[in-house]
Amino acid sequence: MKQKLISNIMQGMLRFLNNSQLIQLQIVLENEMAWVDFSGGQKPVEMVEENNEKLTEAFPSSKRVEGCSEKSLKYYRATIEAMLRTIQKRVQEINTDDLRDYLTKYQNEKNASRVTIDNIRRILSSYFSWLEDEDYILKSPVRRIHKVKSATTVKETYTDEALEKIRDNCENLRDLALIDILASTGMRVGELVLLNREDINFNERECIVFGKYWLGMANEKMWVDRKLADIVEFNPRETMVKGKIAKKVSMDKLRPFCRDIAEFDLEVYSGGTKFRNGDTIMARITPCLENGKTAKVDIFHWANAQ
Repeated sequence: MKQKLISNIMQGMLRFLNNSQLIQLQIVLENEMAWVDFSGGQKPVEMVEENNEKLTEAFPSSKRVEGCSEKSLKYYRATIEAMLRTIQKRVQEINTDDLRDYLTKYQNEKNASRVTIDNIRRILSSYFSWLEDEDYILKSPVRRIHKVKSATTVKETYTDEALEKIRDNCENLRDLALIDILASTGMRVGELVLLNREDINFNERECIVFGKYWLGMANEKMWVDRKLADIVEFNPRETMVKGKIAKKVSMDKLRPFCRDIAEFDLEVYSGGTKFRNGDTIMARITPCLENGKTAKVDIFHWANAQ
């Protein structure tokens, strides 16, 4: 009882004394209390609840200013209130052992996972750190409770085939547009719900997104991408009769980082890749590609060549 009384006095003087003065005050109190003999009773439950409720109300207000969502604040408050109802102590009197016992009992009674227990630990750590910063307590009792180890779950990503199945099962253009914009931008479903027509620039294929933590922050601009295969036709089918004289462009005829084809050979066509004017040709092997062996075809006057 004496130590509790000394601790309460010390905490009440935190805002008015510096560290050296607090140490001297503690020495004086311990010396004087050594000559006092008394038995103290437990504080009324109403006083404990009133003290805890006051601090529990102030904590979400400070977090709201930092930009936390109302959903998160509601979860924080429910977690803190559940802890206080179980321990039944003033916040200033709660120690590390009290919190360890609470987390252990919660895990056993609720059959909670390690991830859930660590989430509760993080919330309590934030709460008691705030109490320490605001000089309501001397030191956060959560400091000695370390992060709860848990297995990291690697989420599976969808394949291109899975995305095509989703797109094929869309019943209308609206659903197809929703799937495409989610896949191409990576925005959350909640952000998509908040998206309005005036936020979309259809000409530039971009949109303004109100993010999850948009309070006090600039809105994010996103671009809707397109597959290269939707714009460029790769290896288009061409027909050429074997035995016909055609222009042949080999890799040694292409100049590095030069758009035009400077030289070609006339040979009898026996097989190979065929192309026509307007096509872009590039090397299939890495060294030639790195050396800029690409060119635009504009070397003949008939439909195709090899």
